[in-house]
Amino acid sequence: MTRTYRIGTIHHAVDIATTLRKSWFRGHSKAIGELVPRIFRGPYAGLYEYFRPDIELETLERFKRDAPSVSNTLLPAEDDALSWLCLMQHHGAPTRLLDWSEKLLIALYFAVSADPNEDAELWAVDPNMLNSVGAGFQGLPIASKHNAVQFLIRQAQWRGAPEALAADLKLSSPVTSPIAFVHRRDTARVAAQSGAFTIHPPALPGRKIHELITDEHYLVRYLIPASKKSALLESLEPLGVSHLQLFQDLDALSKQVCADHNEVGWGPLDPPECDGLVPELPETAGQASPSEITG
Repeated sequence: MTRTYRIGTIHHAVDIATTLRKSWFRGHSKAIGELVPRIFRGPYAGLYEYFRPDIELETLERFKRDAPSVSNTLLPAEDDALSWLCLMQHHGAPTRLLDWSEKLLIALYFAVSADPNEDAELWAVDPNMLNSVGAGFQGLPIASKHNAVQFLIRQAQWRGAPEALAADLKLSSPVTSPIAFVHRRDTARVAAQSGAFTIHPPALPGRKIHELITDEHYLVRYLIPASKKSALLESLEPLGVSHLQLFQDLDALSKQVCADHNEVGWGPLDPPECDGLVPELPETAGQASPSEITG
């Protein structure tokens, strides 16, 4: 069972960020207690398994078909399935990806910026450990050159037996665990969010992230009470984390302008004393001597 702690202040968040510096972070605005991609959760999970087994492929193809009519940005090549999955994930479509951030405060924003009456959660994972215990290799793969990652990408569109796909990629067996990787950050949004990904097969018993990693040094969960969300959100903008900074588009600008208008007054506040007041130096202290000036 994943060890869970509680976050109450921005100081807690900074402490986590500076301690777990090699972790990736993911925030959920509702505390769901697991790390499973949306296409494998309800209602998609039921449809996927029973009534519409092609729902994942249908979703991908529908998005690729209609994206050119609503986007004025350069889209991935038709056969670049991974880039399409990443694009879909960042725009809210259900995929077999989970997006993570290398920066805790960014993940915290996603946890506290919605569902104000619901408890939220923040996850921290060591991506290298995930790949080690789940897929049996060290480090982060180059997705285009790694057959295990390619298996999970192609599986979304594969209609044969998983064993046949594994054989086609010269793998000894199908991939049954999530894999962590970093894709190229070719959009302003992905770059601003310091984005990274895990890609998942259909969930099998014992093969979810929180089942594979049981050591809190490599996977830990933080619960954020609903009563703390507003204060945490207010603390993030002065630290450079806002909707506009993360989404980098006109819709985000409009949302930020409206949020700024909610602040109707501001007065001077006492500056934090931090580690205490530094005594004033004598007036002559620190002044250069005439010889130092002329010399």
